Amino acid sequence: MASEPLLSVDKLSLSLSKKQKLLNEISFSLHQNEVLSLVGESGSGKSLTAASLLQLFPSPQIIVSGGSIHYKGKNLVTEAKKELREIRRHNMGYIPQNPMSALNPTLSIGFQLREVCTDESNLSPEKALELVSIPRPKELLNMYPHELSGGMQQRVLIAMNLLKKPEILIADEPTTALDVTVQAQILHLLQKIKNESNMSILFITHDLSIVNHFGDRVLIMNKGEIVESGKVQEVFTKPSHPYTQKLLEATYYEF
Repeated sequence: MASEPLLSVDKLSLSLSKKQKLLNEISFSLHQNEVLSLVGESGSGKSLTAASLLQLFPSPQIIVSGGSIHYKGKNLVTEAKKELREIRRHNMGYIPQNPMSALNPTLSIGFQLREVCTDESNLSPEKALELVSIPRPKELLNMYPHELSGGMQQRVLIAMNLLKKPEILIADEPTTALDVTVQAQILHLLQKIKNESNMSILFITHDLSIVNHFGDRVLIMNKGEIVESGKVQEVFTKPSHPYTQKLLEATYYEF
């Protein structure tokens, strides 16, 4: 793990039209080649945290009311829109919970994969699909998103990120709608990509059992605040915050 964090979030607050606070002074860092898991129940602020890193909010009424997000010396909160677009295009990848929301239904898979290819991409779209274990990739290039299952759509998004080669991948509950077998395959793919490319992953989930097997450090989030953080095994075996203890008590498996 690098001594200096790749990404630093310092006392970040989000508000809805300056009235309702959505995130309250959250702080964390993400290091190179690290999986940082962000855990919390629905409505805890996990997805808003992801949106903050990308500076893409679900509503124009949501504003940053305090704090900073630093990436390579740049404060993403105050960065110009053009620079943010370049960072999103080249440096940060995103896999949403619903893959259809990230795929254009009117364009073929091949067209969308070729769109994200850069000069640094040393893979072809077909090879990228092969690496994420998609059978008959040449045929799939001519297909459209609605013709694929949820698991296959997720694999396509991972293939896009292979072509894009981002330094940071934000995965927002990417396995929630998938069955256990496909879920395990997707997690294996993400782990493989991280190990081969030194990519950093912010993995957002409500499933503690996944975090136990897929993560270096964990952040526990509740009502827009980070209430506990640390190495996964330390937090899971010796939780200090009552909310973390409650989550663990409700999860039936051994660490």
